[in-house]
Amino acid sequence: MDRSKLSKVAGGALSVFRAAIALCLFIFSDFIVYFIFDISGIDTDVYNGLCTTLSAVATIIIFAVYNILSGRGGSKIIKTRRLSALELCLIIVVALGLLGFVDTYLSIAGMISDYFESLKNAIKDYSQSVDRYADVDSVKVPVWDNVLYTLSMFILIPVREELIFRGAVFGELEKGFKPGVAVFLASVVFGAMHGLSVHIGYAFVCGLVITCCYYYTKSLWAAVVVHSVFNFFGSSLHYIIYSDYLGIPAQTADAISRNVTFVMIAMMVPAVIAFVALIRISRQRKQGAPRIDEQT
Repeated sequence: MDRSKLSKVAGGALSVFRAAIALCLFIFSDFIVYFIFDISGIDTDVYNGLCTTLSAVATIIIFAVYNILSGRGGSKIIKTRRLSALELCLIIVVALGLLGFVDTYLSIAGMISDYFESLKNAIKDYSQSVDRYADVDSVKVPVWDNVLYTLSMFILIPVREELIFRGAVFGELEKGFKPGVAVFLASVVFGAMHGLSVHIGYAFVCGLVITCCYYYTKSLWAAVVVHSVFNFFGSSLHYIIYSDYLGIPAQTADAISRNVTFVMIAMMVPAVIAFVALIRISRQRKQGAPRIDEQT
């Protein structure tokens, strides 16, 4: 093996190692928070909102420091370019279309599960894993903890996960591999970290799209916006409209949920168009030509 190939292999191995270190930091921050809750005798099922919030804050602080340290002697690993208004709108459309894809994915998986018992059990396990009240009676959860949980799902969690998976993991992998390979590997990691179950497929696709949005915009804010919109309409909105505290009738909540799902599915084609537009803007920016959002 010649020296140039050996250098590439070493660079790839080093980038994988550094990405693994970033993942270990993420896991460690989660472990510390849950460990403190455990030894304090605090039920993480009842106070899931508080636990999730503190875990997210701890991780954000750790990776903010990580980014600063990575920039010593050069540019920081996490890119945070300011987005234009058009880019922001396109990113929101992409997020909505991504939700439509996930709804379609789960619907198809549900239909196929009628013929496969293992898939049916996997979908059941998935439903329980995303249910806030799967392991605790809702009346035991304080209102303030529900508020923390809802807010953290579409504000703190997206910031935390994007700092990790797009900022640190993809950033490190991009140093040692070609962009396409780095995008793929980071997406595999993102999918795997969400669990080896029925949702690993859509988690991989979501990771692929979000990583591409980050790569083409050169801004972590793009990834955060996609993730925030996804989590709000895919999770937080559900808890809001079905919350006992708001008193929304079940039929009304069901109608809202159905209409939102319909809109998400309808946004799939516009999302593809928006994604292509983001790529075009990225290429124009690299070439120094006036971008779509700068043309009159």
